[in-house]
Amino acid sequence: MHATKSLGLVLTMMVAWAGGCSPEERGFEEEEETSDVRAAVMSGNGTSVNGTSVNGTSINGTSINGTSINGTSINGTTLNGTLLVGFSLGGLMIKGPAFIGTQMNAHLDDGSVIKVRIDDIDMSLDPEIFLYTVKYKDKADGKWKSICGNEPSGQPRKAIPLRGVWDYSEATPTGGAHIDSSSLFTFACEGSTLAKCVNLGYKPWKVVNECNKSGSCHDVSLSEAHQACVRMVRADYCGDGMSHTTNGISINLWDPFKIQKQKAGVPGQWASEAEWSPTGAICIEGYRFHEEAAKSYVELRCPERIDASFACFGGQSTFDPKYGYPVPLDERSLLRNEYDANDKAAVIGGGRED
Repeated sequence: MHATKSLGLVLTMMVAWAGGCSPEERGFEEEEETSDVRAAVMSGNGTSVNGTSVNGTSINGTSINGTSINGTSINGTTLNGTLLVGFSLGGLMIKGPAFIGTQMNAHLDDGSVIKVRIDDIDMSLDPEIFLYTVKYKDKADGKWKSICGNEPSGQPRKAIPLRGVWDYSEATPTGGAHIDSSSLFTFACEGSTLAKCVNLGYKPWKVVNECNKSGSCHDVSLSEAHQACVRMVRADYCGDGMSHTTNGISINLWDPFKIQKQKAGVPGQWASEAEWSPTGAICIEGYRFHEEAAKSYVELRCPERIDASFACFGGQSTFDPKYGYPVPLDERSLLRNEYDANDKAAVIGGGRED
């Protein structure tokens, strides 16, 4: 049983801004919508890539070029970490909250376009991560609704903008791959895999310095560690976009850069699962959900991930900088993880629903 894929939101920065009043007071609700859409959220532990879909259609391929505020072009709009930054024609920097009220066009795979709007931008508890409230206009009732759905409190679920796009196909050579871009970005809804991996500390816009025992050092991009995390959270063993997990199974993960450290548990709680690269599992020790089905899939699609050239979780793995330092990041083990065996038993036995 494989989890249903979730679709990404990639936006074109396009049109209007008006400061000093609420989005509704700016008159945006009077504009025509180009398609009838409904946002559905599929978030949770392990299954959702991005947290957003629109009538089951992927939102894809949007550019931040052409940004304008009050009809005036903004030059050089970029995403600096999670902060939108641009410059007016007079050279004045525009960033952060100045983008509240901006409307954008989000392009769907079927060629249609929906209108979305940034309603709010907040700083999270982490000062490097800005959270965006983004809404779309529902043609059915003319109301602006959260693209990420709502929290139990009724407040819109927020999103983190991330540079580039992801391939949301399943069981394909490029499935789940991150496609870097300086002009495209994806809104990752809080609670989705993309956002979870950022909140775990794998911030794709950052680098860490790594040194080997001989004293040589180099910078390692956390973009690859973030992508390895995405593969790991979704149990995408073959690196083809196919998830082999379900909600409700806890994960214990750690990395050679000490961003996350291995956590202790009660005896018998944690079971070793796999080591992970940006392209999927480097080696596999166990399966967190539907073991027979997952193993059969791996044996058919990527058997080399079972028969690694080293012992999984062993001392000669490229997880150890002694061996991993000279290895390209897309071929190296950047994460190890365990799953909660008690959660697995409860989920498979029907004892948990979350």
